[in-house]
Amino acid sequence: MVRSARYRGEDMLAAATRLAAAGGPEAVTISAISRATGAPVGSIYHRFESRNHLVAEAWLSTMEGFQVGYLEALETQPDVRSGLRAALHIPSWVRQHPAAARILLVHRREDFLGPDQAPAVAERARDLNAGVALRIAAFALSVLGSDGAEAIDRAWYALASAPTGAVQRFIAAGLRPPDLVDDLVRETYAAVIAAVRP
Repeated sequence: MVRSARYRGEDMLAAATRLAAAGGPEAVTISAISRATGAPVGSIYHRFESRNHLVAEAWLSTMEGFQVGYLEALETQPDVRSGLRAALHIPSWVRQHPAAARILLVHRREDFLGPDQAPAVAERARDLNAGVALRIAAFALSVLGSDGAEAIDRAWYALASAPTGAVQRFIAAGLRPPDLVDDLVRETYAAVIAAVRP
């Protein structure tokens, strides 16, 4: 019988996420993770080669977790309905994951992903938005009739920038985004789409 690890990497990562949400990436220290999980320092370093790796993993895994639902909502062949689902996924996910949302919306990517990352981590960070960018370009072509720069900018605004902006100030203040946010996302989305569609 295989014995399960006493100190799990996912528990350490969850502790790092909570610490970063409460105090920013600088609050994520090896000693703080040790206190939060009861794991010896050596066990932490056994799973994460450095503090920088742990901090980067907290951000990357949070963003990847968000993107799973976002990409599912947008679908492989995006249309008007799937685009709206993707836009509304943002306030929905933020309400369900307020601590994780603080990591993505209150702090900068660069705060978590410094220049001295291991090659595998740097590669993940580099390729992180590739799937989202492809789906949004497909949406621009399918729904807005073009995959040119202006259409893609419009698509990014309707599907990502506007909904993110709608929730950001609430998350920064430690508040749950009200239901009104969903109405504003719908209205903004409809206005952007209507401006180009016949």
